[in-house]
Amino acid sequence: MKNICFILFLLLISNGYGAIPEINVENLKANYFAPSGNASADTFKYEGVDYGKNLSIEMEAGELVLSAENEEFRLSNLPPQITDAKSLKVEEISLKGNQKFIELVSKRIDFTDGEDNEKYISGVNIKCEGSSKFYQDVLDMCLNQKLTFYLPYLKGLSINNINIWGDNNKLNFSFKNKVWIKGYGGLFFDETKNMIRIRIDKAKTGFINVTSKVFAELKAMENDFITINRPWIYIQLPN
Repeated sequence: MKNICFILFLLLISNGYGAIPEINVENLKANYFAPSGNASADTFKYEGVDYGKNLSIEMEAGELVLSAENEEFRLSNLPPQITDAKSLKVEEISLKGNQKFIELVSKRIDFTDGEDNEKYISGVNIKCEGSSKFYQDVLDMCLNQKLTFYLPYLKGLSINNINIWGDNNKLNFSFKNKVWIKGYGGLFFDETKNMIRIRIDKAKTGFINVTSKVFAELKAMENDFITINRPWIYIQLPN
């Protein structure tokens, strides 16, 4: 999910914007081999400006330059997962957003990271609804207000068909790991601590309670940013 968020923020956060801009990108396709590439879209509108259907992509000193038929804009302060990528292929991606909702639908994204690891993400569907004035509040919109998230497959994970629903800090989820597992709990974004908190109250397959097993597997994911302390999962976001 982390890489998905980077793609989302890539188009939502750019120089000088304090608010979530109004954006409408339909059926974007792209091919990028560092440091340049090209893209096309049925629609590419950003803050009321129609950028046309064809774009060129350049990475210049850590800054991503998108040159369109009618305009050019630059995205800076990007995470290394973007700036260090050696290649990126987007089959289809559509992104719509304003201060009341954000919706991202992606068919498939293939990319090679800075360590030559080939990865891909397919079938992403994210929708957040609420009210957000500043881009820093996007996580508040998604995690504290209303979120619908679907990911059928992510290379490298043993689980698939991940569904997450959030509504005013209430969490419901389901995923498949040989068998279907469903559960519920809470979902929170703490802006003061820049932290995501996930509470899992119960996870089960059929009538069998597998909460302990889920936490045993989650414990193996602990690192400098993720802490597991049942019933909580703490994700400390980088500053």
